[in-house]
Amino acid sequence: MEYVITIGEIAKTLLSSIARLIGHLISYNTNIKNLEKELQKLVDKKATEVDPRVDEAERNLEIIAESVIRWQKEVDDINQKGKEFLENDIEVINKCLNGLCPDPKSLYSLSRKAKEMTKKVLGLLQEAAKFDEITHPGPPPKIGSTFITEGIRDFESRESIKNEVWEALKDDKLSMISICGIGGVGKTTMVKQLVQEVERQKLFDEVAMAVVSQTPNIKKIQGDIASCLSLKLDDESELTRAGKLRQRLINCGKTILLILDDVWSELDFEKIGLPSRGEKGHTIMLTSRNKDVCNKMGSEKNFPVDVLTNEEAWDLFGEMAGISIDHHLHHTATEIANECGGLPIAIVNIAKALKNKRRNIWDDALGQLKNSNLQDISGDVFSKIELSYKFLEHEEAKLCFLLCSLFPEDFNIRVEDLVRYGMGLRLFKNVDNVHQARDRVYALIDVLKGSFLLLEGDNKWYDSVKMHDLVRDVAISIGSSDKHWYTIQSDARMKEWREKAGYKNCTAISLVCEKINGHPNDLECPKLELLQLSYDCQSQSLPNNVFEGMKELKVLALALGIPSLPQSLDVLKNLRTLRLVKFKSGQIHTIGALVKLEILEIDTGYLWELPEEIGLLKNLRLLDLRRVINLRYIPPGVLLGLSKLEELYVTDKFMMKWESKDGDKINASLSELETHHITALEITVPKASILPKDSVFRNLIRFKIFIEVQNLKKVLYELEDYGFPDLKRSSVDECVEQEFLVDALERVPRSQEIRLSYFRNLREVKIRSCGKLKYFIPLSMARGLRQLHSIFIAGCEEMEGIFNKNEVDDEIEFPELKDLRLDHLPKFHGFIINKSLTCKDMEQPSASQMNNGTETELPQYQARIGLVEMFSTLFSSLCPGLPNLQELNLDSCSFLKVVFPSAIANNWCNLKS
Repeated sequence: MEYVITIGEIAKTLLSSIARLIGHLISYNTNIKNLEKELQKLVDKKATEVDPRVDEAERNLEIIAESVIRWQKEVDDINQKGKEFLENDIEVINKCLNGLCPDPKSLYSLSRKAKEMTKKVLGLLQEAAKFDEITHPGPPPKIGSTFITEGIRDFESRESIKNEVWEALKDDKLSMISICGIGGVGKTTMVKQLVQEVERQKLFDEVAMAVVSQTPNIKKIQGDIASCLSLKLDDESELTRAGKLRQRLINCGKTILLILDDVWSELDFEKIGLPSRGEKGHTIMLTSRNKDVCNKMGSEKNFPVDVLTNEEAWDLFGEMAGISIDHHLHHTATEIANECGGLPIAIVNIAKALKNKRRNIWDDALGQLKNSNLQDISGDVFSKIELSYKFLEHEEAKLCFLLCSLFPEDFNIRVEDLVRYGMGLRLFKNVDNVHQARDRVYALIDVLKGSFLLLEGDNKWYDSVKMHDLVRDVAISIGSSDKHWYTIQSDARMKEWREKAGYKNCTAISLVCEKINGHPNDLECPKLELLQLSYDCQSQSLPNNVFEGMKELKVLALALGIPSLPQSLDVLKNLRTLRLVKFKSGQIHTIGALVKLEILEIDTGYLWELPEEIGLLKNLRLLDLRRVINLRYIPPGVLLGLSKLEELYVTDKFMMKWESKDGDKINASLSELETHHITALEITVPKASILPKDSVFRNLIRFKIFIEVQNLKKVLYELEDYGFPDLKRSSVDECVEQEFLVDALERVPRSQEIRLSYFRNLREVKIRSCGKLKYFIPLSMARGLRQLHSIFIAGCEEMEGIFNKNEVDDEIEFPELKDLRLDHLPKFHGFIINKSLTCKDMEQPSASQMNNGTETELPQYQARIGLVEMFSTLFSSLCPGLPNLQELNLDSCSFLKVVFPSAIANNWCNLKS
């Protein structure tokens, strides 16, 4: 077959090509401008819409969708290519005869390339418009990771029982086992150690745990187990929740270990939603103080945990009390240890209480223990814990201890609640303001923890403490007998308490339970100073006369979900602290009648505007509106009227419409606080211009101020003479344009005394994705970082060092530094930027020298270093020796040839991995 191409066809093809060429030449400017415009849209879309959602999701431990991660990377790539194209390629064209005679071929190529790149940009914009859900919830942390078991003594009597329980867990024929023993013997501690081993060896696919307690809360038990299994249970009926939980356990096809801790009575598994005994693939482990309860529930094998042997008890007591065999108190100490009955919690409590005390105090303690009339072991334990309480030297510590007993069992007690209740009750002497009261509470908590009467809380969102349930029982008993403080945990107990002849003498009532049949009514308690009500009231209003018989009330905490405030609230003329939690109304104007009120905390979604009556509270010191999630307006003048206000907390949502000082006076202005002594402030503002000048912030000690800022280049614009001495944590993320953390080095004072005050309490530094940042702070300011615990720097492409060495020569020490992490710092050279002096200048480098010859000491810590490509000899750049370093991780350090020279190998004697 022959093909004939006519001249016309050739001309047509040629003309078409020429037309395209001419089209690209004519559209050159349009294509370039389109690329610039669409590329900016894409970058803005990523920065203002996608990235914030991703950041928020990561903070909430959610998993980012792969398509979103890929999209972010593609946007960054095309943005980089677009910038290079617009900056470099166009520059080449303009160089041709100074832009007067550009090369048509180059113009055509650039125009076509710009059009193709714009097409890709538009595609990414279209893809972003389809992002509905960019994340999905991440898996919950393994239970074992939440337990702190380091430092727990492993006694021989415990190891044999743990081994037996371990073998039982491996036995497929056993579906329910139990660990039994008296309170405080170490059952829960043993379970925690076993859980960690189960997860380490992957004996079960999943582990779930719930604390049952004396008064089981079915919904809480269901929720705790569901949370461990990543099962979402809505606020439905117990029956519906039980059905969902049972289906999750039975139909998942995984082996599951279910732990029910602190079981006091027989549980209805069907009501909770747990599988019946014998369900294949599931093992249930109980802990209880009552062996019979475990047998009734169907435990196939019980493992009783006995008290410690005399030798183990003495070892533990001697360690806690600081008494050795040849100590002059050894004989008395041995007798006291024997009197403790081998119960670990009693041994630890009493030993700590007697540590460093005089002989006569030891003898008196021994006499009290020997003369106890209580026969059973529970009574014996009670007297021992009570003795720890009696040995508290400060009355305030005792009151703080008893105050903790007013909260529910196994509860994370907010430290802030102790502060606010304590202030209302005037528990603290020589305290003039809220900040001092808070300091005092933390000091008292430290005393109580040291005596093992309080435990560290495990809430991640706020500072909290816990009470061991046995210790709490003792505290409740002491509080009721000594102070007439009553903690009531059920409707039946409420009726019993009201039938007692002396109930009218009570000074504190805490009614905390799951639900009651009706609100307390006609309470004639003329001496009552604290009332805390927390239960399910089915949104029923409190009786209007409920407060008539308690006019001396100082502290009132209502966590009821009530729809209105009772009319008798206005009789509480002596009330100092008021907490309204889960309040289902916005009508709070009657609070304005509480003229002595000092602390007000409101939790409601029904309040949009703060009533003007709040401005009548002339004695108010603390106003907490953080959980008034829909607050939009505070009338002008309300804050001005609160002349004694010290602390203000407002929701972190961008709903509150703060006005500037010269605004329209429709809403409140922060300038109203200028005449106040504000020491704590938590607010959210849409722009920095709304913030007043120094007058409001002059006395700030604690603050969280959220400001929406774009294109930030400097974090600390100006430094006053004393820097930020109370700053504890500095975190800077995703500030790609940021060039300085501290600007204008010439303004840094030269005085050594002043220099030491900069950041003197800073403990944590986190810098991430700050593309133009070259260093953290000047070396002259680094000497004050003696509290620094952690340094994390990643994704800073221009960073050359952590500190910039100016003309001041300094010796620097970091005695508290435990964690150093450097990642993706391609231009990083060492701790200190100093090109004139390196380790090569040192004839005999020592463990205390760094690459600039300054001294540093880094104690026991771990170092993780990755993508730090400029290193060739790692620790001649960082420091030639860290004698306490235990762990070193290196990743993607492509130019690294030597980790540390052989000449200083002896300086790494503790390196383990």
